[in-house]
Amino acid sequence: MNIMRKKNLLTSTVMRSIETIERKRISSFQKIHTVSVFIFFTIFSVSLFLLISTLHTQGTLDTLSIFMEDLEIIRESIFDVLFIITAELPPVFVLSTAVILLCAAGILISSKKTRTIIKQKESDIRKYFQIQDKK
Repeated sequence: MNIMRKKNLLTSTVMRSIETIERKRISSFQKIHTVSVFIFFTIFSVSLFLLISTLHTQGTLDTLSIFMEDLEIIRESIFDVLFIITAELPPVFVLSTAVILLCAAGILISSKKTRTIIKQKESDIRKYFQIQDKK
């Protein structure tokens, strides 16, 4: 009986240290992931704001006033207005916004597997200690 008690104590001690290590790894991953998504979102928002303010300064957004007219005018000129807006867009802002958006999407997609593994590890650790508490 004494050997079983020592074995359980050793197993519990090992699991506590594994829990501590895993919680630190999970915490650092979550912090890095959150900060990187926040940075990309902020850069994307600033880039989008600069793009819209440039269009407003150039007067390109004034072409949208045509849509306050009759529905028939909208049907006839929608593609002309969209062509004018896309022709007036500054290529540097459009390219940088697209790259930033793709990088953010890449981070989210590439970290999906890691986030799934982390959720499973947290669940396993929680289940183990719930079982141990019942004993």
